[in-house]
This record gives sequence, C-alpha cells and structure tokens, in this order.
Amino acid sequence: MKPWAHETNPTETVWGGWARMALPIHSFQIVEVAKPLIGEKSPATVKADVSITLPRSRILRAEWEGLRKHDVCFLLTCRPKAAIGTKYDVQKPFKEQIQIVHVRGCELEGILDATGNVIEEYAAYEKKPLLEGDSRTYRVWLDQNQYRLDTEEYQDRAVEEVYYSFNLIIRRDPKTNNFKAVLATIRQLLNTECVVPDWLHDLILGYGEPNAAHYKSMVNAVPSIDFCDTFLSYKHLVASFPNQKVVTVCNDDDKLVPPFSMVNAVPSIDFCDTFLSYKHLVASFPNQKVVTVCNDDDKLVPPFSMVNAVPSIDFCDTFLSYKHLVASFPNQKVVTVCNDDDKLVPPFRLTFNELEPQHGVDASMRDNSIVVEPYVIPSRGPYPHVEPRKNTIQFTPAQVEAIKSGMQPGLTMVVGPPGTGKTDVAVQIISNIYHNWPEQRTLIVTHSNQALNQLFEKIIALDVDERHLLRMGHGEEALETEKDFSRYGRVNYVLKTRLELLKEVEKLQRSLDVSGDVAYTCETAGHFFLYQVFARWEKFESDVARSAHNTNPRPQSIAENFPFSKYFEDVPPPLFKVFARWEKFESDVARSAHNTNPRPQSIAENFPFSKYFEDVPPPLFKGVSFDEDWEIAEGCWRYIRSIFTQLEEFRSFELLRSGRDRTDYLLVKEAKIIAMTCTHAALRRKELVELGFRYDNILMEEAAQILEVETFIPLLLQNPQDGRSRLKRWIMIGDHHQLPPVVQNVAFQKYSNMEQSLFARFVRLGVPHVQLDKQGRSRAEIATLYNWRYRNLGNLPHIEALERFRTVNAGFLFNYQLIDVPDFNGIGETTPSPYFYQNLGEAEYAVALFIYMRILGYPAEKISIITTYNGQASLLRDVVERRCADNPLIGVPHKISTVDKYQGQQNDYIILSLVRTKNIGHISAKRFVWVEYGISHYVDQEPAWSVVICGGGCRARDVRRLVVALSRARLGLYVLGRVELYRNCFEITPAFQKLCLHPTKLLIVPNETFPSSRKLGAPPPMQPIEIHDTTHMSTFVHQFYMSNMQQMKASYKEHMKDYFDARQAAIDAHLAAEAAARAAEAAKTEEEKGVVEPTDMDVEETEITFESMDFERQDPEKMGK
Repeated sequence: MKPWAHETNPTETVWGGWARMALPIHSFQIVEVAKPLIGEKSPATVKADVSITLPRSRILRAEWEGLRKHDVCFLLTCRPKAAIGTKYDVQKPFKEQIQIVHVRGCELEGILDATGNVIEEYAAYEKKPLLEGDSRTYRVWLDQNQYRLDTEEYQDRAVEEVYYSFNLIIRRDPKTNNFKAVLATIRQLLNTECVVPDWLHDLILGYGEPNAAHYKSMVNAVPSIDFCDTFLSYKHLVASFPNQKVVTVCNDDDKLVPPFSMVNAVPSIDFCDTFLSYKHLVASFPNQKVVTVCNDDDKLVPPFSMVNAVPSIDFCDTFLSYKHLVASFPNQKVVTVCNDDDKLVPPFRLTFNELEPQHGVDASMRDNSIVVEPYVIPSRGPYPHVEPRKNTIQFTPAQVEAIKSGMQPGLTMVVGPPGTGKTDVAVQIISNIYHNWPEQRTLIVTHSNQALNQLFEKIIALDVDERHLLRMGHGEEALETEKDFSRYGRVNYVLKTRLELLKEVEKLQRSLDVSGDVAYTCETAGHFFLYQVFARWEKFESDVARSAHNTNPRPQSIAENFPFSKYFEDVPPPLFKVFARWEKFESDVARSAHNTNPRPQSIAENFPFSKYFEDVPPPLFKGVSFDEDWEIAEGCWRYIRSIFTQLEEFRSFELLRSGRDRTDYLLVKEAKIIAMTCTHAALRRKELVELGFRYDNILMEEAAQILEVETFIPLLLQNPQDGRSRLKRWIMIGDHHQLPPVVQNVAFQKYSNMEQSLFARFVRLGVPHVQLDKQGRSRAEIATLYNWRYRNLGNLPHIEALERFRTVNAGFLFNYQLIDVPDFNGIGETTPSPYFYQNLGEAEYAVALFIYMRILGYPAEKISIITTYNGQASLLRDVVERRCADNPLIGVPHKISTVDKYQGQQNDYIILSLVRTKNIGHISAKRFVWVEYGISHYVDQEPAWSVVICGGGCRARDVRRLVVALSRARLGLYVLGRVELYRNCFEITPAFQKLCLHPTKLLIVPNETFPSSRKLGAPPPMQPIEIHDTTHMSTFVHQFYMSNMQQMKASYKEHMKDYFDARQAAIDAHLAAEAAARAAEAAKTEEEKGVVEPTDMDVEETEITFESMDFERQDPEKMGK
C-alpha cells in the first residue's frame, strides 16, 4: 500500500501503492449500539458502516463485491512516519517505518444498496439492485466487548477515539476466513444439549462392540426395502449374491426385470409400559405365538420390547437385470415368488431370510436365502418426459452389499479404493432411500465442493424430482449443468414451475368447459381440482365399474370416453397398447366377484378428460384390453393429480414474499435431499438449528478427509425430538489409504493425533465396513502401481472389453513410464524461498511432453499435469504460459495442480512431476516440519505421515500421497523424477519396482497419431526414439512441431468451421422455434377470444397504454401505502 505521512495533516495518510487484500477507508460510522442483555455490561450488538472505493481491476472488484455475510475483516489505523516518495527499507524493522496504532476485527453483515438497506444475501441475481459508481458501503458487526473497553478508556483517560481513526480495511482469503464461525459452532456444541443417537454413542466414544451400529446388529432396522433400479436384470441380481440362494415369486426369468425389492432385517418395537404384565402381553396376541428370550417367568415384567419383521426393501433400479441381482449375492440362495421367467424383470423386491427371526435354529441350519418379487412401476402419464429415469450401471456384489447396508438403519462404512465407484454407490443409496421413504430427508456432506458437484451431477441423472434437491454453499457455480440448485436457484425454479403448472390448469379448465379464473393462484387451482376434476374422476370410476358388468364389451369405448384425451394429443400413437390376450381386471373399482369379463369400452365411454389429452396422438384408447386401457387411464389421472399436488406444495411460495422467507421454507419443508460441505455445516449450524432444520439420514463422501470434529458437527444440525435424535442412517464413504485431513497446527497434528479422521478411527477399531473390490478407472497395468495397498482389488470387466483399454497410447511405446530427468543446465531442484521447491528441468520436460501429445492429436482436455509441490505447480503454469498458452494449435492442459488438490479428480493422461533431486521429500506432500533448537515451525497446509529427523531437517514420506498420484490416470501415466533417488526408498518400493520394469528413458513412436489403432502387445510401426534429457526433448518437439504445423493449421481451420456452422445452425433453429411458438400462441389466443383486427382509425381513437404488472414483484407494504 506504500503508506506515507501527509505533509500538513499528521492524522491523514497518503497511499502510494495498492494491495489485493486491502483498501483505504473513506468513512467510518457507528450506526447502532444495542442495549446490553440482562446481566451483561457490553452492548448486545454494535454495527458500523465502512465506505471504500473499489479498485479498477475487474477481478479485484468482483472479489470485494463478493464478500459474504460473516466474513471477517480487520480495521487498521496506520500512521506512517516516512515522507511522500520514501521507499520502504526491508532491512529496517517494520515498526520503525510504519506505525500501526489500532487493529480491530469486524464481521460482515452485508453490502448496502442506494437506500442504505443491506442487500439480501439470498436474493436472486436478477433481483439484486445494480450498484452504480465505485463507492461501496459495508455494514459490519464489531466486537461488543472490545467496544465497551474502548469507550470506557476513551471516557476515563481522554485518549484518541479508536473507531473514527480507522483508515485501512484488510480482508482475508475466503478459504481460510471461516475460523470464527467454526470455533463459535464448537463453543455452541459445548454449551448445548447434544443428543447423539443411542446406537452411535458408545461407538463414537471408542468403547463397546465395534459392530453395534451395523445393520445386522440393529433391532430397529427396516425390514422391507425396494431396490428400485439397482439391478439391471435378474441375472445381475443373482450374481450380486453369489453365496446366497435366490428364490423368486416368478419362475419366468425373462419377466424378472428391475426394479427389485428386498426384505431385509428384523425390527424391534419398544412398547414401553403398554402391557401391565407378561400375561397381558400374551393375551393381546391370541392368534400368534409369543417367544421370549428369558426362561424365568418371574423376570418377565414390563416394559417389553417386541421384535417384528417387516418383509421387504425396494432396491429401485439398483439391479439392471435378474442375473445382475443373483450375481450381487454370491453367497446366498436367491428365490423368486414368480414361476414365469418372462416376468422376472426389474424392479425387484427382495426378502433376506437370514434377517428373519429364527429362534432355536443352529447357525449351520439357518436359512439365508433371498426371496425376489418383481413388480411393475405404475404409469405416470402418456408423455415420454414423465417416464422414470433408470440406472444403467451393473453394480458388483460388493457395491450391492454397500447399497443394501446403506438402505438399512444404522452405521454404514464403505471403503472405496480409487476408481471403484464410490460416487455411484452413494448416488444409488440416495435414490433408493428417496423412493423407499419419500417422507424422509437426507443430508449429503462432503469435504470439497468438487465432490459435492460430482454427486449432484449424477443424482440429476437418476429418477429424483429436481424440486426436492437443494445445494447449499457457494460452490454450485462449478456444476456442469445449466440448472441452478442453490437456494435462490431452487426458489426461481419453484416460481417458474408454478406458472407452468397454472398454465396446465388453465388448459384443463378449457378442456372441461369450466368458467372462471381457476388458474389465478395455487389456491383457486386447488378448489378447481376438488370440485371439478376429482368429482369427474370419481364419476368415471363409478361408470366404469357399472359398465364392466357388460359381458359383450366394445373395445372402442375406452378411447371414446377417456376425459383427458385432448390433453395428451401430443403423445406418439398409440396411447393405449394392444395385447392379444385378456388379463384379469386388477382395478379395485372395476373388480367384482361376479364379473370375470369386464368391458374395455366402459373406460373410453366414461373417461371425462379426453378433451384435455387431445395433444396425445390418437387413439388414446385402443379398446382391445381392458387392463391396458385402464392402466393408461390411471396414468393420465396420476399425471393430472401430480399437477395439483405440486401446486399445493408451491402454495406457500405465494404467501411468502421475501426471498429469505422462501429460501428458509424451501430448506425446512420442501427439499428432500440437501447437500453441503462440512465447512458450510459448521458455519451455518446455529442458523439451521434456529430454523428447525430436520433430517433423517446423513451420507458423507470423502469421509477420510474430514476432521473428526467436522464429522461430528453434521450429526447435530438439528435439535433432539422428544429427547432423542431422529437420525436413522449414517453412511460414511471414503478411503483411509488416501490423503488424511489437513491440520495446520503441528502440535495438534502430532501430539493430539488430530489428523486421524473419524472414518480412519472406526476402521482401526474394527467397525464392520464394506470394501469395494473392483476398479473401473485405470488400465490393468496402471492399476498394479497402486492396488498393492488394497486387499483383493481387481478390475471391472470393461477394463478388458472396451477398445480404448485394448490399444496403446499413440506415439508412446509404453502406457506408463518412469522417466529419469537429469539436471537441466547443471541444476536440479531449487528453492527460491524456504520450502518453495521447483525443478525447471522437469517443468520444461513436462510441457514439452504435453506439446508432443497435442501435435499427435491428443485433446488438451484429456491431459493434466500434476506435481508434488506448490512451487513446481506455479513454475509449470509460467512455462505453459510462455510456451503454448497463446498458441491456439496447442492450448493449455485441462489442469495444472498439486496432487493434494487433484484428489478426487482423474483424467485420461497424467504427467506427474516429482520435483526433488536431493532427497525423497514428502512424495507429493506440500509441507515440511523443520526441527531446529527444539522449535517446530509449520510450513504450508498439507500434513505428512511419517517424519524422519535427519541433520536439522526432515524427510517426510507419505505413501498415501503416492497412491493418490499414481491413481489419477485412466490410460496413460508418465512420471518425471530422479530414478536413483526414488527407487531405493523403502516405503514406496512396491510401486517403483513396477515403474522400473520399463526403461527409464522416454521411448516415443512419433509416426502414430491419436487415436491409436495399435493393439496391446503389437510391435510399433517404427524403431522407437529414445529421449535422453530435457534439452533433447525440447529440441525434438520444436522440430516435430515445425514439420507438422501446416497440417495442424488446416485441421484447426476445419474444426473451427464445423464449430461455427453447428453453432449458427443451433441459433437459427432456436430462433425459428421461438418464432413458431409465438405465432402458434398468437393464433391460439385470437381463436379463443375471437379477436377482430381493428382498423387504423380504431387504433388511434382507442389507444390506451397500460402499465404491465408483475404479480411476483408486488410489495404488499407499498401497495398498502
């Protein structure tokens, strides 16, 4: 900032420079000092307004305007002593040149608009006021205790007034600016009644049985689960349980298709003091045998706990087929309740007999078979867009066990090695819980915004209604979707959907010839549904039931009388399918003991909404099968009913006018799946509890990277209900063999073992967990570099089947290689500043290798460069910027990052730089602990696992970081490092032994182009070229680029021409569609209202301009005034 003393005014400071994180204060004013609370001396709150002028840089302006509520800033009074133009002397002490008189902290409440009001944080972007000019005023909270001390000192001693002397405001990095809120949350938890579920209490404290919270040990587990679309087929189901017998209620394998439902677990109900005695209990169940676990009648006194079995769990679309289901349970017998193989199609409902009560049965004789029952998902309407989206992943038996465990109450722990589908398992668990228990709410917690976004992108692809999804926090901008799942985005979606549904109500009203403005609000639409729509449906059911007794039915009658045919006129024909045989009429309305041959014509004759479904291509009813036509009629009714069901849910948004109220209601009432990071949970805990936030299930992704206290906080984001926690399920998914949590304090990390996550502690304690055992990310040969760290980690079948895994990388002799990089210009690793390690030779080599791959045709977005140190990452960015960033023929890699930051991500091709040449370092750690004279100094943020003191320095080796580094690549991995240094390190010997099986000099085949057609094991088309060092690589790549430049330019021009042609075609099609829609809407409006075109004279005489009114933006207070 270059502060200088003013020539004439000693209290004024002249700023001769600038800083990214600081700005001069133009004015400071205390605006509110609240009265102290009862029993306290300090004010309840102290608020002030701080005015600044934004910098001209667009990026810096965005950062200052992006300050959020509860961000911490510092207010300084700076009194420099040097005259204007004096240079700061780094050799002299800071306090001798610049005097810092006062420093106070403040917490941001918000930025003020032109009227002096705080802009609402959750206001939609389009509704936020546009602030003009460069001046901004922030409303801040001050420390009320410090304010009292300052004012008392000012009054008693007549010292300088502190708060009106501030002349500089400093903000903090947003990533590290949450310390106050997190510490405040921990303090709140210490001072509040925290109720942990009974089944978790002993486990968290570290004593008791390790399997006490496992679903097989739970007495209140849910017995019946629908696996939905988990299984792709019946064969998939059988393969999922290889050690169990699978029994079906249908003997036709072809009909065993997903979704499947499974019966699982034995529930226990505590009847408390319901029964007066044991005799009273037995007498209360006269038709059932009562079995006790106590043979002493004198001890059978109330209260009693009852064990009841509820038979099935719906696995939804977990299984792709019946074969998938059977394969998912290899150690259990799978039995179906269907003898028709054609009906064994998903979804399935499964019953696990091993979890049923089997008292007095020897363990070897216990029935562990699985009963499978397929069922049909009811039709949601005649339109294609309402068809349920289904799972397409064939889960492995280990993944199915994880899904099964996650659907059961209790604690589920899933250990997922790299590439084993942890996210897919998590998403399927969430989807199955959503469908089995639609009244329950699930909280998703992750360590990073990136993992949260990956979960959300996959949840969107499944059959989950997006109105029930909510993404909290500020990382939703990185979501690769056009939809906005933030709080204000969901509110906008609700309001937009409400208007669309009201248009559908208006369409239905016209089809029924009902007068009145029934589509004005959700309330009027509800009355219309009750008195007009539902009444017609009841009459239709009654008419069909009567006409079904006709023994000579007319098939065309269903289509003729269906009341919603006009509404569904845009559905591709035929709306009602034709079946060759009659089936039993299953509808409760039409079923009659004396009626064995119902009339299909009765449906079309009496259906009251045929006109509404006119947009469905005729015929709506075929009139051949009564059952099929009745199912279509019920599907149409479900479609109509869903419109009014959603409008009833959205009715509250008409009454709530402010964005804050709407977002709070959305969070507390509407959303069923709420996602946030663990940091956001700690920041917002007080606010969530005060709102009455409730949830029943928690799913934690990246659980091994979350601190134990950050893991504990999400369990307590709600107040207890009747003195008990309502939490039913806790699913933790992670990998303790990868990076641990970040602990910045060395004492806490080493002496308090704070870097051990709760997930890792549970694994060490022997808590039952499911380990996923099949990876589907990397080539089999690349997977061998890290699978030695895991037990029985194999490969999925597609690793051998897909073409891209069966061909070699174009231009390379090997798919992975450890490349020895000698000193570049006589220099290896360098340290420009302490612990800021760089290696120019490896950086130049990595960028040259990237350019070589781009010349061969590799897409830039398929290549990432990662390294082990922040200094090297910075150097790599500089080299890329200098070598190829401005060249459109080459471009930049998809990511340049450290290994630590790249955890959770992957790419097809990875270039890894190990940097160090003098000692091992920390194998992709970013921190050293320097031990000297008994003092430990912490540097950077990343933890180290094992520390070896050596000569006043430290070598830290963390195999977990090596596992992360080697497991990021799918198809190609090229490691740059000093071979003789790393091959002798004991901790990483298994990996580097495999890396050293190939030559340590890069071997390339430059006459190949991407994509390669050379199969694995096939000889190259030419003698490979050996690259000796960085200079050789750079020279070769330069010559190779010059010889291929003309071809690359021609290819680039052709690509850009295709891109712009496709873009223009899309724009033209969009404009044409909009014009056609406007013309159709205008024609329809004129036809309905009978509009007659006025003459020019009529227009001149009667022209009146009306102000357009927006119902959503009306302000009741202003209207009242």
